[in-house]
Amino acid sequence: MKQIGFLGPEGTFSHAAAKKYKKANALSAKLIPKSTFVDLFVSLEANHCEEILLPIENSVGGSVSGSMALLTEHHQVTILSEVVLTIDNFLMGDPKDEGKTMTDIVSHPQPLMQCANYLHQHFPNVTLHHAFSTAQAVEMMKKIQEKSDTRIVSVIGSDAIAQVFNLKIWDKYINDKPNNTTRFLIISKKGATAPTGHDKTSLIFSTAKDTSGGLYDALGSFAKRDINLSMITSQPTRNALGEYVFFIDCEGHCQDKDVKNALEDIQAQSLFFKFLGSYKRETP
Repeated sequence: MKQIGFLGPEGTFSHAAAKKYKKANALSAKLIPKSTFVDLFVSLEANHCEEILLPIENSVGGSVSGSMALLTEHHQVTILSEVVLTIDNFLMGDPKDEGKTMTDIVSHPQPLMQCANYLHQHFPNVTLHHAFSTAQAVEMMKKIQEKSDTRIVSVIGSDAIAQVFNLKIWDKYINDKPNNTTRFLIISKKGATAPTGHDKTSLIFSTAKDTSGGLYDALGSFAKRDINLSMITSQPTRNALGEYVFFIDCEGHCQDKDVKNALEDIQAQSLFFKFLGSYKRETP
């Protein structure tokens, strides 16, 4: 049976996205929780998982930099598919703390960004803590409370977290924006998928340092062929200050003539180039 890794444990948004992917594709697969993004890639490279699911961007919080860094550094990976998931954030905590004044809130950085205005308005003096996942936030909550009888800690995550860990929901749908969505990628070591007529192509590249017009020329490779870009973002190379790579999604498949030629143009003028895959687009 195929094994698909996701950022666990059960109850995370990644778990929900993995279940959606499995159901939509009628897969006979076992979903394997991993503690960190690095663990996901290690499991893929060691063939412990045939595929892994990775959050890549949120409509409010923007790109997930840790995911993009790992996609850049791990060479033999391909995007097979994408999953778009509506994200509803809930504030919850230990039922015995009902009515008490909150002192701390724990969550993954993305939900904290997605609820920034809500937190500023309702909890301006609360201490915020970052966790590797929304589910791990529950573990941190318990550890903080064990160290102090005066700390009242809540977490932000999906309603599934409340069910898994028997938490009390204090407030519902606390996103700053109602149409809060996260895009996940299905990563494998397989080659590109076949064209469907409704595809997207992803790549990462870097231009020559201190050379004017490098990014302009690269983007021009798409513009002169009327290829629409659905995403472009930059990330530090983590090698030196001022060095960046660019992550781009464009409409079309790598087998399409115009897309193929655009990719060849960019590769020819790039210091670093990595084709990530062509795959079917999912409409949010």
